[in-house]
Amino acid sequence: MVDGGRVLQPILYGMALETVTRERVEEGRLSYCTSVGAFSVHSIALDETSRRRALEVLEVIDRAIEHGTLAARPADGACDRCDFVSVCGADEQRRTHRKAPGLFADLDALRRTP
Repeated sequence: MVDGGRVLQPILYGMALETVTRERVEEGRLSYCTSVGAFSVHSIALDETSRRRALEVLEVIDRAIEHGTLAARPADGACDRCDFVSVCGADEQRRTHRKAPGLFADLDALRRTP
């Protein structure tokens, strides 16, 4: 549903739309508009579980900002398909793995969340 914090857009956008319109949103969608994505659409229900998970992700981000630990920590292979490699550099994964693992306990737990 949030895929370890990597798939937030359908849920967070839906929740933001609810705030603006004051109407309930039932689902968010991911549209893959390329042949690689098979031009498919994946719906994600905005139910109590998905809303709670999205808020948990935001809490992890808030704590990281509060503690000064909101750092790049790319998952294995993530830099290979990232549009922002020119910002971090291609070596960010190696640099991040040298940092104290305890700094990223929240993020590591989040990444194990479905």
